[in-house]
Amino acid sequence: MSGITPCLWFDGNAEEAAEFYASLFPDSHVDAVHRAPSDYPSGKAGDVLMVEFILMGQPFSGLNGGPQFQQTVLKLGIRRCWQYQSANEMGY
Repeated sequence: MSGITPCLWFDGNAEEAAEFYASLFPDSHVDAVHRAPSDYPSGKAGDVLMVEFILMGQPFSGLNGGPQFQQTVLKLGIRRCWQYQSANEMGY
């Protein structure tokens, strides 16, 4: 497993996205949901700020950073292979 944790930027839907991705892959789950402890300039107490989740054993973070950056189609490198042979078969 890599020591790097990718952080994906979302506009308010990080928790829903993490739950969706975790439902698609084996060895995947949502680890933690970090919520705002109090009201802040662009939101209120209890809003989800960040989500930590695991996809096929790889940790990810989801940040509800707002609309400053447009989301792009997420192309996760989740084609992890359990055998070297299957990696070759998939064209890696």
